[in-house]
Amino acid sequence: MGITKALPAEATERVKELGYRVRLARTRRGMSIAELAAKAGINRNTLNALELGKPGVAMGHYITVLW
Repeated sequence: MGITKALPAEATERVKELGYRVRLARTRRGMSIAELAAKAGINRNTLNALELGKPGVAMGHYITVLW
């Protein structure tokens, strides 16, 4: 098994907060996960992981969704 590196607690909370804010912005715009994922060119599962604040999501996906 590989070695997993955990993010510091504060960084984990910030990633979760960013994901929450992305979800809030999406829902305020009346967009579904499928719509935003298609617009950003990413998979729905990736967008869901991003909104849940999972640490494995690439920074490029965050930048694309925020753009």
